[in-house]
Amino acid sequence: MDYKAVFFDFDYTLGDATEAIVAGFQYAFAKMGLPEPEREAVRRTIGMMLEDEYTVLYSVDQTVTEGEQVTENTSAYTVTVHADSNGDMVIIKNPTISSLPGKSGYTPKAQEADGSIDAAITAEVTEFLETFFKLYPTAT
Repeated sequence: MDYKAVFFDFDYTLGDATEAIVAGFQYAFAKMGLPEPEREAVRRTIGMMLEDEYTVLYSVDQTVTEGEQVTENTSAYTVTVHADSNGDMVIIKNPTISSLPGKSGYTPKAQEADGSIDAAITAEVTEFLETFFKLYPTAT
């Protein structure tokens, strides 16, 4: 396989990237013309468990009657909620119209991994890590 990038989870898993994450948030907010978030507000979100946030797909069935004509409609929506530290569910993305899910006809090819990594991939990963630790020498 030819890999174009390798992604790592840097929210304290491999190193302390707090300052870079905060700077990224502040830069993005400023570029959008929004007030920059305080460092502590961003820091509290670093390392949040994925289990704390949910995207829910739901459908609404409606019967519309116009005179003698009756029409059945089904609409689908997604909403994103976050479970805060008190266990309260907070909507963080309003309901958005979506399509009803359907069964895909996709059948993945079964790949048999032998657990080995070829020399080219090893060289690419090594080059990436050497560059990363040159840029972030205090990462642990």
